[in-house]
Amino acid sequence: MSRSVDVVPYRTLLRLPGALPTFIASSLGRLSYGTVGLALVLAVQHASGSFAVAGLSSASYGVGTLSAPVKSRWIDRYGQRRLIALFGMVSSGTLLSLAIVAERGVRNSAAYAFLAGLTGLFSPPLGPAVRAVWAVLIEGVATRQRAYSFDVGVEDTLFTVGPLIVGGLVLLDGPTLALVVAAGLMFVGSVLFARSPAVAIHDQHAAVHRGTSLAKTLRSPGFAILLSIVIALSTSLGLVDVSVAARAVENGTPAAAGYVLAAMTLGSVIGGQLWGRRNRSGSVPAQLVRFSVVLTICLAGAAVAPDLAVLTVVVAVFGTVIAPVLVISFVAAEKLGSESGRAETSAWINTASNLGVAMGSALGGVVIVRSGSTDAFMLGTAISVAAFVLIISVGPRLARSLGRSAP
Repeated sequence: MSRSVDVVPYRTLLRLPGALPTFIASSLGRLSYGTVGLALVLAVQHASGSFAVAGLSSASYGVGTLSAPVKSRWIDRYGQRRLIALFGMVSSGTLLSLAIVAERGVRNSAAYAFLAGLTGLFSPPLGPAVRAVWAVLIEGVATRQRAYSFDVGVEDTLFTVGPLIVGGLVLLDGPTLALVVAAGLMFVGSVLFARSPAVAIHDQHAAVHRGTSLAKTLRSPGFAILLSIVIALSTSLGLVDVSVAARAVENGTPAAAGYVLAAMTLGSVIGGQLWGRRNRSGSVPAQLVRFSVVLTICLAGAAVAPDLAVLTVVVAVFGTVIAPVLVISFVAAEKLGSESGRAETSAWINTASNLGVAMGSALGGVVIVRSGSTDAFMLGTAISVAAFVLIISVGPRLARSLGRSAP
């Protein structure tokens, strides 16, 4: 069962003190995240001649982003204004270095993996940072939830535009240019975000969590179970990213990968907006089980898709599941975590998702080298089935921790 919910106009949110320039700056920085994934795979594959090296580099980048909870704790403790700019400058610098290495045609896989890992390691946690700013600016849970939904919708839109930009830049001057643009977006967005007025307001009001264990949130009942489910479901997403790029290369149209992945993210935008406007009944595990079934069907369909047009449609349907799964996970995590650690709790969900994507990218790269994109999609199908089994197995324990919540 579901019903419509009252919504707060977006313009009301953006009229809050300092909200608009802060949100614009964060969007520029997060547009970099929307471009770097595909740009990294295509640039490294083009320079090294190997999808295994590209997959390894993508996985290294994803593993680097696992530092997000630590960085979120640091920005809570020492302030966003100081650290977001620092992280952004370092991350954009390493990404620019990777572009230079790729442009020179270096084939050393360790060089790409090292620079990609550093880029992920220092990438500023803009998502948790923005949600922390919203929490300071907004009073009332309902309005805050609306702000989070708006933020997720815009972020999904940026991840739709990002692959389109990459596709255009690849056609214009090759994938290395896309990496340079991603580095520029990260630098400008991070610096402007750190200097924005709402961030200053946040830092003035932020609680200081000195002496608190980083693992405190992880000790919450059911939280580790939730993270394991997010990892399992996200692994199939990492496989889709690299498999779509491989299928486009196999068809002789590598730039088309950007448009196929853009369709997936557009599906996520639509799915997230539809989901956010309804109140859903039923337990969190029951909802996640249904979504894992959709993922399985779509991955199997992608494996047998006869051309890129059909693949685009299948991947778009796949995308409609992504945002709702994240929304469910964020809301459940907030309930399981502590009220004083919202940024860190959010970062742990992002980290689990990034870990799954990294694992999927690495596995996909190996399978593609050995037997092509079709088998990589089939592996994703098997992993989605495994996620279904996992949710069925541990779901009752998660439901007991959450109660019959309705994200």
